[in-house]
Amino acid sequence: MIDKGMGQVIEGTRSAASETGWSRRKLRHINYFLQHSSNCDDETARSQYNGVAQFFRAYFYFVKVRRYGDVPWYDQVLGSEDQELLAKARDSREFVMDRVLKDFEDAATSLPTKSTDTRNTRVTKWAALAFASQAALYEGTYRKYHGLDNYEKYLEIAASTARQFIDESGFSLYKEGTEPYRDMFCADNAKTTEVVLARAYNFEGLQLSHSVQFSIANLQMGFTRRFMNHYLMADGTRFTDKQGYETMFYTDEVKNRDPRLQQTVLCPNYIQKGETTVTANDFTAYCGYRPI
Repeated sequence: MIDKGMGQVIEGTRSAASETGWSRRKLRHINYFLQHSSNCDDETARSQYNGVAQFFRAYFYFVKVRRYGDVPWYDQVLGSEDQELLAKARDSREFVMDRVLKDFEDAATSLPTKSTDTRNTRVTKWAALAFASQAALYEGTYRKYHGLDNYEKYLEIAASTARQFIDESGFSLYKEGTEPYRDMFCADNAKTTEVVLARAYNFEGLQLSHSVQFSIANLQMGFTRRFMNHYLMADGTRFTDKQGYETMFYTDEVKNRDPRLQQTVLCPNYIQKGETTVTANDFTAYCGYRPI
């Protein structure tokens, strides 16, 4: 994605003070809960919500490792007297990722197999296994292509966890209608046959919103030509094998491609949901390829 803003990294204006990724506030909440959940006499409830906490601690650290690499691992609440712990060095990414996968594994054994609502907005056993597979795949491939040891261990975990998810979870690709890929991503409510964990923006009372449409229009967001070239032809052959693809006009290059292209990018004859007339591409998006 390309937009008209350079961003703080390119501009050289990013500072530690403005970097929100440093915060450990959520981790403190999670560890505080896990340290005190034994006060709950309801063993079933305690087990389930311990699983929720472990899921989010694993997710918290997965994000941190992707962003910073080695980070200090904490599984307890720190007080002002814990000076040695507060100043401890980073733990290795392998040490942290092993604990991330252990938290996801423990969460999977404690969480229910179905969301407690119909929109799949609650974490479940399958959400924990799905994220465990993703985290293991990320770490395995990172280590493989950066010359680090033990990448096979993580790739094997990714494969075995994904296989369990595929065989036992009951989830499958959403295939209904003529444009299932587009419908899944712009649906008012999650297509729960495929969506394992959803965030409900339109749910009454939550007051959650996002700025996707605003950002696309006002930042003039657009896909790069390199991204567009990755879409195969409808018959599975490569677009970049076609003679003259480099200078092909926009209306021709989008013909007979993988159907997901026209369900992602504003192409000729595009009709927005809720409208009856075609929305023409005004080419205000950088590169001309506008997301829908």
